[in-house]
Amino acid sequence: MSGSRSTIGGPSASTSTHRSDASTSKPPPGILYTKSELHEDPLLRDLRLTLHLSYALDAQLDLQLQPLIEDDHAMPAQVASKTYDLPLEITDAIVAWSQADGDNPNELRRLSLVSKVFARSARKALFRSIHSLLSTSSLMRLRSALSSSPELSRHVRKVDLSNPNCRWEPNLVSEFFRRASGLLRETPLVHEISILHIALSDNVRRRLFGALSALRIKKAIFDASCWSNSSNHRPSRDTSLDMDAFIFTLTRWSSLKVLSLHGYNLYPRVICPSSLPLHSFPKYNLRMLDVASCDLNGSILLWLLGSSNSSLRQLNLSNVTGLTLDVLETALGMVGKSLVELQITLDQDDFTPAQPPRSINPKVFSSLVKLKTLVISTDMETTTLLDEIAHLPLLSFLGLNCPTLAYSKIERFLQEDLQSLRDLSLDLWGDDDSWTCYTRFLAARACRTKGVDLLLDGCDGLELEDAWFGIGAGMDLSEVWEDMERLDWPVRKQAELAQ
Repeated sequence: MSGSRSTIGGPSASTSTHRSDASTSKPPPGILYTKSELHEDPLLRDLRLTLHLSYALDAQLDLQLQPLIEDDHAMPAQVASKTYDLPLEITDAIVAWSQADGDNPNELRRLSLVSKVFARSARKALFRSIHSLLSTSSLMRLRSALSSSPELSRHVRKVDLSNPNCRWEPNLVSEFFRRASGLLRETPLVHEISILHIALSDNVRRRLFGALSALRIKKAIFDASCWSNSSNHRPSRDTSLDMDAFIFTLTRWSSLKVLSLHGYNLYPRVICPSSLPLHSFPKYNLRMLDVASCDLNGSILLWLLGSSNSSLRQLNLSNVTGLTLDVLETALGMVGKSLVELQITLDQDDFTPAQPPRSINPKVFSSLVKLKTLVISTDMETTTLLDEIAHLPLLSFLGLNCPTLAYSKIERFLQEDLQSLRDLSLDLWGDDDSWTCYTRFLAARACRTKGVDLLLDGCDGLELEDAWFGIGAGMDLSEVWEDMERLDWPVRKQAELAQ
């Protein structure tokens, strides 16, 4: 009885001898124990069980690989087929990862030599963004490449026609945009466009804006230019037609999410309230509106917002003219409940001259319940604004660039709860007597107590505190360490300075 063996788990011993070579080199896959082994140390028994299980798995793997081993030609063929069956989504992800830090044509060229699948993904990434179009010859070569491989035109998503580095020749501008309109017609899936808006002839303007209005643009950047016209350019005598085509294109882009307008403040690149179509209103739902150096007379700002009352997340108004406080407050009231980021750079002189000087109605900021980033640069009074800004529930970054910003206002602001505020950036224009070395130190210490990172005139909180203690770069701290540890030292030093 003592020599008899019991089987615990696994198949019987007879099934483990399916191959003569496996039975001689490895123990059978069944887990066999004598009765005496059943009462041995549990750790040793678990170790023995683990070894027997590994042998069983090896034997099962040998059974599955046997057909490939017996057929010398089967395995290389199957392995070769598996080598080129890499999903296109994986190669696209690899190529996208290689371009994460920016466009790198050399890296795409190396990836295209790996295999046909990688070559397809590399070409797709290469033609996704078309930029650096500096001449009509570059446009001709690009259209020739797209014509020879029509599938590439469906990979183009972004086109830059903004004249980078001002390399265009004035006498070839009309021909350039005429060829660019043909390129846009051959790339129907473009959804991002950057363009230099200049005066064009009637024929070229119809071609260009006709091609633009047919696209499903999601992001558009327009840089207006008052480029001097040459004799070969021959722009239209009626400059209002050029702006009418631009406005009509905006009404056609129902998928637009990001709109940036720069430089529409000088004739003839000015959006006139009279040119806005009363019967046609933008149907897009913007997530971002960026307007810089533009003239916004009348209700132009409200018209540009379109149907973005509940979709706008970011609003940037920088150096715009012609606004009235009533229009600005109405616009903020329209989109305030959805705004996450707001940047306003407006001085009193930027508003309509007939507007009496007053500050923005602080009640407007009470509706910005989702606002996380607020940057205000103005010479208007901001005292009442700070009282409302302090109660914004989600505000994490506040930037103020105001000449009327006294220390007493910031001191009162920092006494509020400010649970969500993490960064405070202050730029002081004038020589306000309230901002001394000591008050800067107090502001830095108050921010540090509340867990807020302070940046005051380019100096962070630690630099402000070091300046108050008289510590410079590379200074030996042991000379002033005893004074720094005294809690009454700042007060004592302030009294000494007062004497």
